[in-house]
Amino acid sequence: MPRSKLPSVTQVLRFVNSQAFANIPVETLERARDRGIDFHQLAALYAQKLFIMEIPEDCAGYFKSFCRWHDAVVEEVVLVETVLVHPVFHFRGKPDEIVRLKGDSSNWLTLPDWKTPLPLSKDWRLQLAAYRELALVNGYNVMRVASLQPKKDGKRARFEEYKTLSADFAVFLNALMVWRFYNA
Repeated sequence: MPRSKLPSVTQVLRFVNSQAFANIPVETLERARDRGIDFHQLAALYAQKLFIMEIPEDCAGYFKSFCRWHDAVVEEVVLVETVLVHPVFHFRGKPDEIVRLKGDSSNWLTLPDWKTPLPLSKDWRLQLAAYRELALVNGYNVMRVASLQPKKDGKRARFEEYKTLSADFAVFLNALMVWRFYNA
């Protein structure tokens, strides 16, 4: 099956959790989505040490918080926003980055997923478990996954590590099967 036809991790999770944002005004969701897109573009450029032309005002604090975290703890950036495909379960995903943190051994990698919303979401565990599996089957020895929430005010980002990866991946696979049932 062509890579573009494979469901993405975010498509699967959005489909099975379509009611998560039902009570939030559309304008609020659109602003948050736009800010998230802008922030991800900035963070990806920074992680790759590429030129950043302009920082939108509503992203400035988040970006400063991210940069502070990145500079303080990241030893090496291994991958940034690259599409990975699972050859057995036939889904795809694009982790924000895979990095080696300062003090970790040379074969120990971390996959932080950049999140600008304030509250933690249960979906993040499933998303990160799926991304870890994608990383592993594509040769990246990811031993740690976490959500990384930069702060709006530029202060220290929150790094929330997830440790229930096997169970979370099993739940993701069930969601993938539901997605396939309705979309095949």
